[in-house]
Amino acid sequence: TIANMGFGNSFDLVNMPEDKKKGQNRGYFFLNLFNETIAMQFREAIQGHIWDKAGLECPVEPAVAKWADVQGLEANRVVIDRAVRTRRKRPGKRNRAKGH
Repeated sequence: TIANMGFGNSFDLVNMPEDKKKGQNRGYFFLNLFNETIAMQFREAIQGHIWDKAGLECPVEPAVAKWADVQGLEANRVVIDRAVRTRRKRPGKRNRAKGH
């Protein structure tokens, strides 16, 4: 885990987007670290890391760290809130009986 890597108290936001069709994580996450120094240390530590495969149904690829387009806690909250509001506005699929 991130805590086991020494970064347990170094971030204030984790965003793990869900694949709605599969009901599981899409295979990546966004982590908002407290400052650029910690971010550089985390990037170095995570690059190529292989997660524990226990309980996973798919092959595990080595981790690849990339800078996100959105930076900072408040900016990430805005993006997440916007995504949640957009999902709530979408009309649900209606069940229709065959032949109607």
